[in-house]
Amino acid sequence: SLISATLVLGRPLLAGTAEWIVDPSGGGDFTTIQAAVDAARSGERILVLPGSAYAPFTIDGKALVVRAQTAGTVRVPGGALVRAVPAGTEVELFGLRLNDDRRQDASGLE
Repeated sequence: SLISATLVLGRPLLAGTAEWIVDPSGGGDFTTIQAAVDAARSGERILVLPGSAYAPFTIDGKALVVRAQTAGTVRVPGGALVRAVPAGTEVELFGLRLNDDRRQDASGLE
């Protein structure tokens, strides 16, 4: 299914802001996007390495940046749900292939 896409230009990472690594082979901080989202605090970044299809994930009440290491190499067939983003903040998704349309290579919100 098609999602509406929103692209937000990124800003430089602030000093002291964590960047978590998701690597399905176990070489990063987490093996799933959801585990990284759950552990991250608002304002932090999550870098997702290529691998097999990732499970859907939900960002609830946090302002995060989630980006693929290489655009179009991270598939999330079930999509992403973003809700309750704190006022004055943003959730940024970059280079993720969301939902079931393998041809879609966009960042977006469901």
